[in-house]
Amino acid sequence: TTYCSVGIVYIYSLVPNNGVYGQDLSENLQLFSGLDAVLNYFRNSSNPLAQKILHTFESDCIYMTPPPIPDTTDARRKAFIVIEGNHRPSRDALGMKLTKMLEGRYLNNPAPCLIRYLQELLPNSVLRRAYYVLSLYASDFNTRVQLSTGRSVVLNGCWLDQLTFSLLKTYGQTPLPSVSSQMFSWPTDLLQPDLIFFLSMPDNTQNRASLGWRRPQTWQNRSMELYRQLERRYPIDIQHHKVRPDVLYNQVIKKLGPIRDVIREKTMEDTQEAMFLFSGFQRVFEYFKNNSNPLAKRIIETFEKDCYPNKTLHMPMEKTRRPFIVIEGNGHTSRDLVGKNLARKMNARYMLHPASCMVQYLDVIPKGTLLRRAYYVLSLYAMSFNVKAHLSTNRTVILNGYWLDQLTFSLIQTYSNTQFPAASSDVYSFPEELLPPDLIIYLHLDDDLRSIRPNVNTSSPNWYTRALNLYESLKTRYPIVIEKLYGDDRVTTEVVFKHIKDKLSSTRSIFVQDYEEVSQVLKLFTSLEDVLSYFRTNTNPLAREILSTFEQHCISKPDPLPESRKPFIIIEGNNKTSRDIISTRLSREIDALYMKHPAPCLRPLTDSLPRGSVLRRAFYILSLYATALEVQQNLANSPVLLNGYWLDQLTFALIQSFPYGRLPAVTSSVFSWPVGLLARGDEW
Repeated sequence: TTYCSVGIVYIYSLVPNNGVYGQDLSENLQLFSGLDAVLNYFRNSSNPLAQKILHTFESDCIYMTPPPIPDTTDARRKAFIVIEGNHRPSRDALGMKLTKMLEGRYLNNPAPCLIRYLQELLPNSVLRRAYYVLSLYASDFNTRVQLSTGRSVVLNGCWLDQLTFSLLKTYGQTPLPSVSSQMFSWPTDLLQPDLIFFLSMPDNTQNRASLGWRRPQTWQNRSMELYRQLERRYPIDIQHHKVRPDVLYNQVIKKLGPIRDVIREKTMEDTQEAMFLFSGFQRVFEYFKNNSNPLAKRIIETFEKDCYPNKTLHMPMEKTRRPFIVIEGNGHTSRDLVGKNLARKMNARYMLHPASCMVQYLDVIPKGTLLRRAYYVLSLYAMSFNVKAHLSTNRTVILNGYWLDQLTFSLIQTYSNTQFPAASSDVYSFPEELLPPDLIIYLHLDDDLRSIRPNVNTSSPNWYTRALNLYESLKTRYPIVIEKLYGDDRVTTEVVFKHIKDKLSSTRSIFVQDYEEVSQVLKLFTSLEDVLSYFRTNTNPLAREILSTFEQHCISKPDPLPESRKPFIIIEGNNKTSRDIISTRLSREIDALYMKHPAPCLRPLTDSLPRGSVLRRAFYILSLYATALEVQQNLANSPVLLNGYWLDQLTFALIQSFPYGRLPAVTSSVFSWPVGLLARGDEW
């Protein structure tokens, strides 16, 4: 019986058109005919995973209209090269090396936007095959983006790779269709590569144990033979899997040199434009406005809409203003560590570059392009506005990376083998539209320490030394302090803080712990009158806007609560996701009105408030009274379930105000329920 069943399995592997297998074959091959075919498969599938994949593809993978690229006859167009073959490690290693030689962009399939679903898909399923085909179109979009910015692309695996795999797996040892068949026609909606390298591994070196029972000799020979036949239809170059990367590069030059711009050289015009971007806001703004790339258009639209609001900020007087400190240097781990610790010590706001309103584009813009450099420079102006917003609310700011950091990086790339301009050059003139920092702390990691740190990039041995020398020379123009690193944890916050006190104590208001501010915050929790008094005496235009909105849209006179009112339940805790889920489910169970803080009448103003500021804390407390009025209006008719209330806000404020010290005792008057606020819930 055992031998009989084995024979049946083997027979089915030889007959692809038998029963269900034939149906799978037809469905599999239809997926390769074009985007519409694979989209129809996903749209008609009832599988929830298929619907999730489709939604991600449409929302995250194709995030804009594909940018135009030069025509195939245009010799200025960059090269699109595909690496395929029967030895995946070689494909990856050689693909990355070839990309570096071409100064291009290396892409993998499946596309990054869909990779999260790979482990959820069942092996050998039609859904898994459809997923791989759909991912080809996500990779196709990414390829077009790179080519549109003047970057060659090397893609690991494309349409022919997927089709071959599907055919060999489905047909087994039966003859494959002729390569002249319509089956092998490249889809018209998929970009065709300029050159396809097929890396072949001989049978006698194939590791069969790692492949399992898959007849590696048969599969390998048949795949290579298929590609040999396809050389008549497509620009395929078959190479040994141990070929040197320079051989592949020479083949690219030989085959594509006359028809593609495969040698990337920086022109003097490119160099000058990169430097001009640093000279002022108008330069970088004009670059984006005059750029026809759809991605550039989206970036400038986001900047104008979300990053640079047309609001006047009232900065404190110079001597009463809190400091603006920048942390830079070649030790990125230490920059982050010292910056965060310093922010905690000084009750400051810690910020990172690029600005949060623009960070969505960071992984999309091709590395090494002028567009990416312009993006970083534009983000500096968004950061400058954010810094001013925090300083206007009397908050110290610690920023990780600013203008000089970006300029240094660009200079080292531009003047890779020549001397930098003199320190007196206009290249180093700080743009007038940017807020200058009060102090720049440069953290330098010595050469001898880099050799024992495997994660440090050593591709440019003189990069660190050149950056250090540049900052040393610019001490005459900018308030720079250089601190040498002796390991990530050996530059303490105290060392850096001492520099800040020594340099800025006479010109800036420096507080390690501002007890006056803590007292002001805690007083806001005592009554409505104290909160209103804060807003009425605050000259900040945003504070005036909040007060006006509260008085016009939030205040009402609800009816007195009946003695038999409905329950008022509050959900609080340290996990916001759990709070949301439990609150939503519980409100359905008891048929209650579900409400969230801040109140709807004030909620639109939330994002305009600097995080960590007294103004933001006062806003949330004022919103408690607006929320309480809304709760009171509804308690007569239905139970109310509120996500977050007074105690939630008080706890957050206390932990922020006393990050290291002991909190007040629970018997303290700090925890007395405020006058004028609807009594606490029936249950927490």
